[in-house]
Amino acid sequence: YTIRAYQGGTLKGEMKGTFSGGNFTSDASSLKSMNLPNGTYDFIAFNDDVTINGNELKVERTDVETARMGITTTTITATPAKQMVNFTMKHVGARLRTQFVCKKDIPENITATLEQTAANVIPTSVVYNPTTKAYTSTNGVMTAETCNSPASTENKYGASGFGRIYAYTSTSDYHYFLPTTEGSKLKLTFNAGTVFWKPLTGSLSQLNATLQMQANKSYVVKIKLKPLYTYLFHDGTTGFLKDKGTRTPVGIVIKPGLAVALNDANGGAKCMWDTNPATWNSQSNQTMYKTNFATGYNTYNGEEETWNPAYSYPTHQIKGDIPTYTAIYKAGHYGQLLTSKGIPVTGNLLNRWFLPSYGEWKEAITTLAFFNPSQTTNWAQYREMYGAIVSEAFTQVGGDDLFPNQMLLYWSSSEYDGFYAVILDTNTAYGIFRDWAKSNLHCYARAFVRY
Repeated sequence: YTIRAYQGGTLKGEMKGTFSGGNFTSDASSLKSMNLPNGTYDFIAFNDDVTINGNELKVERTDVETARMGITTTTITATPAKQMVNFTMKHVGARLRTQFVCKKDIPENITATLEQTAANVIPTSVVYNPTTKAYTSTNGVMTAETCNSPASTENKYGASGFGRIYAYTSTSDYHYFLPTTEGSKLKLTFNAGTVFWKPLTGSLSQLNATLQMQANKSYVVKIKLKPLYTYLFHDGTTGFLKDKGTRTPVGIVIKPGLAVALNDANGGAKCMWDTNPATWNSQSNQTMYKTNFATGYNTYNGEEETWNPAYSYPTHQIKGDIPTYTAIYKAGHYGQLLTSKGIPVTGNLLNRWFLPSYGEWKEAITTLAFFNPSQTTNWAQYREMYGAIVSEAFTQVGGDDLFPNQMLLYWSSSEYDGFYAVILDTNTAYGIFRDWAKSNLHCYARAFVRY
């Protein structure tokens, strides 16, 4: 270390040596002490990563991680003859790391590159002037740096309250910069890492719009990751909500060609699967699934069980046109419910809504709420999901929350046996498939559509 004494910006004394245990020991070739007249002085201590150029003290970015400097103003009096000056050593540079935050777990490492937004916009050296007590920077070439961060380690599902709060984190190592570096002059380009449904691509064109780094500061730039749901609009087109223009959302896309309605059928009221007592204990579909959970779990025939007479038993009938099959009928006529609200839907969006099978319900909660279908192999198995994440996608456009805090029961078109139909029993945290009496009035109907 070197210790210098300045008065009014003029150098009055200098010593060189080492610090150990908080005490300074002079080098053999250096003065052992400074003999200073009474007065007020600015004392500066700095290590060998700071180079001396006359009165100016210079630090290169290549040395910024370890460059140290301590500055203190002290008044020297006539007595005692020996007086001590205390330094608080500080980093000349600043350090910065990025942290992704998310409401669901981050399953993979995120690999990215931190780089300058243009040529020569990042300080590569700074000079501290004891006279002005200010840093002056010189920009130069910044080599792109790897900025990777690991998969999140927080408890899956529960850590965020099943999607309520930004609990999952992925934090990079530190990057070191000189004072006056601006966050707006840095960008982060993604190379790999999947969050939600797709790999991260592209870049953040500005790491931070307002940040100007200061000496001895540590910064974390937090980057929120949010799912961007695709909506089905009244004219049959799809897109993000921010691009809707004059279009009216009527559903949320599960996968290309399949969407779930924003609101419950039957005007939001609960309904029976079957209101005809004569058929409460009779087979109504061509196939029942009491002993074939896995088969139905991977069968996507709700549209056929609603509209195709070949899927009815024993007589071939279109259940979507029979009001006594209330849940199926109300889901099938969801388009008419939309037109009654003044939403001008046509084509499939008017006439081909249907009550989903439980395989299609599985597909919906897997995509929208990140349910893990491989964990469910039989009836009545509770499995976790991030229901709170998708809730906002429905409610922000006036839809009925599909995954609220309390349990909701939703009919499927699938039959368990002659007396029972298959339902989705769901809330913010869990999804479960089980049987429910067709005559029960505790379930809702939610329509799907192939567009």
